[in-house]
Amino acid sequence: MKKTLSLAVVVTALIFNAGPVTAQTVIAGSSFELATSVEMVQYTDTGDPAVDHPLANNPGEPQLNFVASGGEIGYTSYYWNTRNDVDGLTDGDWVGPTTYTGDVLSWPDGVQGIQISDADGKMTITMDTLDISGVTDPKISLEWFLNDGGWEVEDVVRIWVTVEPGSTEIDILNTAGFDIDDMALVGAWWYSQVDLTGFTSVTLAFENDSNSAYESLFVDNVQLTGVGTLDDIFLDDFETGGTTQWSSTVGGP
Repeated sequence: MKKTLSLAVVVTALIFNAGPVTAQTVIAGSSFELATSVEMVQYTDTGDPAVDHPLANNPGEPQLNFVASGGEIGYTSYYWNTRNDVDGLTDGDWVGPTTYTGDVLSWPDGVQGIQISDADGKMTITMDTLDISGVTDPKISLEWFLNDGGWEVEDVVRIWVTVEPGSTEIDILNTAGFDIDDMALVGAWWYSQVDLTGFTSVTLAFENDSNSAYESLFVDNVQLTGVGTLDDIFLDDFETGGTTQWSSTVGGP
């Protein structure tokens, strides 16, 4: 049975040039560097916007599904018809991997990240599940950015992890019931970290339910750290920027 662990929004502002951040090893991660981004090209869904459905990769468009390779965690994308909109993502929208920095100024790690905006419904990106049963002191972190685009109360951004045992969902950010413009979160990169001690696996997901291209969520620099190795993904060639203030936000069971 799925359980949800309710937590207040806890975030740590990004601090540049903070020097070495931790003695832990980066075991797995993604800065979305290897997924295909196509400059100035939108993703256009070919599915039915009235029906919830997985989003497919389209030739010549940003890659919405990525199979883990080259030291980067894989991910999948899904569309939910939460607004009974006639378009959904079928009208072409800025979603998926991108090098665009017009809103974010620069990416925390590498030259691209991933975004969700103007889904006219809800779009969810789910990262691959990681086995952390052999990892000591595991923690997962990411950096995220909400642009200053005139959000409404109906718009909801959520970032969370699902952990085992117990299929427990731990919210990192959940704006449901709030106007994002009133939360003092827009226009800056934020860093969030979850202590995974006591859990055996973790799945990171993030989503944006909004209806404007100016209501965007950007994500970059996902990292699983700890002492140990993973059988399915081991990033011996993963590089980190080393510029972020690290701070634990939520603990284990």
